[in-house]
Amino acid sequence: MSSTLNIRAGVAAWLGVLFCLVFTLNTVGGWVRLSGCGVAIPHWPVIVTGDSWTLLPPFTQAGWTDMHVAFDRHQSQLQTRIERGELAPANRGRQPRDDADFRLMFVTEWSHRFLAALTGLVGLAVICTTMKHGALRKIVGWPMAVAGLLIIAQAVIGGVLVAEGTSTHWLFLHQGNAGLIMALILWSILRLLMPSEESSPRFNTSPRLIVHLTALAMITVWMQLIGGALVAGSRHLISNDVPLGISALTSLWNPQRSISWNLLDNAWMHLWVHRWWACLLTGLCVILYVTACRHSLGIRQRLALQVSGTFLALQIILGLANAVLAAPPMIALAHQALGMGLLLSLVLAWHDAQYEPIAEMVVTEGSSQVLT
Repeated sequence: MSSTLNIRAGVAAWLGVLFCLVFTLNTVGGWVRLSGCGVAIPHWPVIVTGDSWTLLPPFTQAGWTDMHVAFDRHQSQLQTRIERGELAPANRGRQPRDDADFRLMFVTEWSHRFLAALTGLVGLAVICTTMKHGALRKIVGWPMAVAGLLIIAQAVIGGVLVAEGTSTHWLFLHQGNAGLIMALILWSILRLLMPSEESSPRFNTSPRLIVHLTALAMITVWMQLIGGALVAGSRHLISNDVPLGISALTSLWNPQRSISWNLLDNAWMHLWVHRWWACLLTGLCVILYVTACRHSLGIRQRLALQVSGTFLALQIILGLANAVLAAPPMIALAHQALGMGLLLSLVLAWHDAQYEPIAEMVVTEGSSQVLT
């Protein structure tokens, strides 16, 4: 028993490291896109220098010259596709001012890839350790297996983004996938840190209504993250003063374009849905918080809901700032990071709604005792 508990604690600790790496990777990836550095390295998964392959940036002037030539060649290919109507102008990213600026762009993108490789190695080690032990497989086998598959998919999607350009509409897959990976890792950490079923009594958990409301809010936030990524990939196609009221509803769908274009590239519809979905999300969370206040909850679950409320308030402020200031990069990046924080705080609340003990106050002869 002691050995199993030690293994659970050790794997949970490494999952914590993996969680921090994935969250940092997602934030750095947001900066890579917002800074226009996403296509600074046209090769994937390795860097091609002349006839050699490498994983490291150039260390000589000749190497940097080769990289700049490869970048210019890739930019010409993207420009050809833009002229054919296959890509939008923003897919080329930004153009470097000089060699020093190109090197900064290259190192920014390379740092993202290096962090992704490190994250993948840590994830592989933790997943293999989990699958090696039957006791761990029983507890977190399925979420870790799914997380491993999603990490592989994330790497493939990253390669597609390089080929298609930094602001491609497929960005939403990258963002949505990252949210699922972090949710599964957090869920696994929480399950491993729970007392073993053999040594802990059963407790009453939150009312099913709160469980369902929390799950619905969690899914709604995840979909809002996807919608935000679609807006990020297509917003450059429209001005900031497009009509976004209910009256614009009938004109959102362009019947002259294909279904795929309307779903993936219709910037007007993306922005409209994203803003009204934010209103729906806010209303749903308010209902959840009001309902939670009327019931007894576990201490950590209540704290998780309070944290999610703080994240939601900050998201509203940042969303308004993005609308007014035309989405400056740092505010847009904070909006993305806090959106992921909102999702994860709801994952924690959802877990604890099902598993955390609820404190019950018992009054005995003038004294109070809290039973947990």
